[in-house]
Amino acid sequence: MLPVCRYLIGIFLGLGILVTGTLNLSAQTQQEKDKDESEEPVEDPIVTILRQRVDAYRQTVGIVVGEIRGTRRTVYARGTLNRATIRKATGMTVFEIGPLSSLYTSALLGLMVKDGEVSLSDPVSKFLPDSVKIPEYSGQPIRLEHLATHTSGLPRLPNNVISADLNNPLDGYSVDLLYQFLSTYPLTYDVGTTYEYSEVGMGLLGHVLAWQAGKSYDALIQEYISTPLKLANTGSTPTISMKTLMATGHDRTRRPITAWSDTTLVGGNGVRSNILDMMAFISANMGIIYVMPEYTEEDSIKFQAAFEEVIRPRYAASRPGVETALGWRARKGARDRYTHWLSGRTGGFYSFVGFNKLSRRGVIVLSNSSVPIDDIGFHILTPGYPLASPPKLTSTADPQTFQAYTGTYEFSPGLTVDIMTTDGKLYGQPPGQMRSELFPESNRNFFLQQENAQITFVKDVAGNITHLLFLKNGQTREARKIR
Repeated sequence: MLPVCRYLIGIFLGLGILVTGTLNLSAQTQQEKDKDESEEPVEDPIVTILRQRVDAYRQTVGIVVGEIRGTRRTVYARGTLNRATIRKATGMTVFEIGPLSSLYTSALLGLMVKDGEVSLSDPVSKFLPDSVKIPEYSGQPIRLEHLATHTSGLPRLPNNVISADLNNPLDGYSVDLLYQFLSTYPLTYDVGTTYEYSEVGMGLLGHVLAWQAGKSYDALIQEYISTPLKLANTGSTPTISMKTLMATGHDRTRRPITAWSDTTLVGGNGVRSNILDMMAFISANMGIIYVMPEYTEEDSIKFQAAFEEVIRPRYAASRPGVETALGWRARKGARDRYTHWLSGRTGGFYSFVGFNKLSRRGVIVLSNSSVPIDDIGFHILTPGYPLASPPKLTSTADPQTFQAYTGTYEFSPGLTVDIMTTDGKLYGQPPGQMRSELFPESNRNFFLQQENAQITFVKDVAGNITHLLFLKNGQTREARKIR
């Protein structure tokens, strides 16, 4: 009996060990499951921002961010090339970059100066036909440096555009029209003293550089920038490759917009590019330069020196503490660290670029909607910078009431805004600037998303609109309807 008992005891002990082991294994499995459920992957903050703008706020259709940290470059993307496709936006997607075109034009200027082709002090008239009269003020000529720093005295857009499309104002604008504008436009203050952002000035700079070189603007970009830096999809005239990668522009309500079609002032607003090309270009502005193997060390040194001159602050800009370099805006921060940036839009795209050279950080944001995205760029570059509040919800207003609001309103002598209605929407447009949509909160109250401002139209006792009230940053200004 003894051997049998020992045998049974062994069996029970084995079963006990098996049961205990099974229970322990089950407990361990449950703990790991609980741990997995409690430790869900944390979404990257940049991914969260892009998801909100595309999916939650519906402010754009596709958006791509390029982040530069020294020699490391990272691409983030969300959305599609347009609303009618499932093709996702990527680092290869080509966007209209609007005013960021001026950064390529300024780089061309800096590199051509290093080559001895031009000088910053050259008067613009040196590079144009004798029949073209360049405006002067008190005998002071406009020089190339003035065009590149927006201190020429020229307006944002020429006053003789022929396009009726407010989202594509330079469509059909010719060189002859540009020369006509230059020969008749009167400057109103000393050249080189006042900052006024001028797309026509920067476009003129691109034109005269091409004139001097005897080549097209795109050929200059290819020779001086694209080939050395290995940029594959940058230019004002899209290549076959660029066309296959091109995003469609959209307005603030995500309706498709006709592509920008300027062919004369491309140096100010007509370039197209993608995140991959722009990260290489912005890295070069930061002094992080990789040129093609066939280029010599002397070529690399020339690039370094040229971009040092391009980003050097030269004049005070319109806002306190902001200076203008060649094409760039710059602000000095803590420990004398300059942040350089530029942003802007075409009819259906918005773009931002900024960098801090000493910290070796840069950010590019490209969006195929005209809704501003500056806050995203500044927030990534400087995490303490606040993101914009979620967009306000618009209310339903009767478009038939909009006609009564149309006309010209005067804040002060010479400072006016035109109110117009198109396709059931209300717009405001200061002279020489692009129009902005006014979104209804009620039949008489509207708001501007990009400025976080409110506009109220005021009637007299007879029901006629007499003036508007413009509320921004807690201050209200009145503009009288003059016609």
